[in-house]
Amino acid sequence: MKRIVCFVPCLFIFLNFCLVGNAQVLDVFEDENPSLRIVCTEVDNFDKTMLDKVDNLKETLEKLQGAGLAANQVGYTEKFFVIFVSSKIEDEIRYISEASQPEKDKPLVFINPTILKETGEQIVWEGCFSLPGAVYKLSRPMTVLVEAYDIDGQKFTLEATGFWAKCICHEYDHLKGTLCKDKAIEIKKLA
Repeated sequence: MKRIVCFVPCLFIFLNFCLVGNAQVLDVFEDENPSLRIVCTEVDNFDKTMLDKVDNLKETLEKLQGAGLAANQVGYTEKFFVIFVSSKIEDEIRYISEASQPEKDKPLVFINPTILKETGEQIVWEGCFSLPGAVYKLSRPMTVLVEAYDIDGQKFTLEATGFWAKCICHEYDHLKGTLCKDKAIEIKKLA
């Protein structure tokens, strides 16, 4: 009888761990960390290990309350990033030829993204979790067409304008080992 009493709580803890998951908040690397200059590699396995990494990145972004975060900012070498699609931003972000659209106030995962087309120009100020203490003025496209995979390995094509185009380009640059300071036309130190 004592074995059963001990077994039941252990089983409950195990099932809770499996069902809820074990996403972690990770440290974000700053400026001179060599991980930020890594060119990330294509994801070819959408297995549990990869899904755990995606969950960790989403959890970290949620904790930071930011717009986006790329894999190599937390030490991963795979080519993926997450943006948080806030309903407070009115610029457009939409799937091309999909019945459903990105959910507002939810993270959106881009695995193996490729920017297919850039149009227009916007001069913007950007901050970066890996470059605290300053903001950077640079040129970004007004609209981007991007192709990527979701966490189920399904390919999607998405068009983003304004803020979302800037955000996607910023995170995409990270995956190539490029920081916004590398493209900056002006830098403002924050007090």
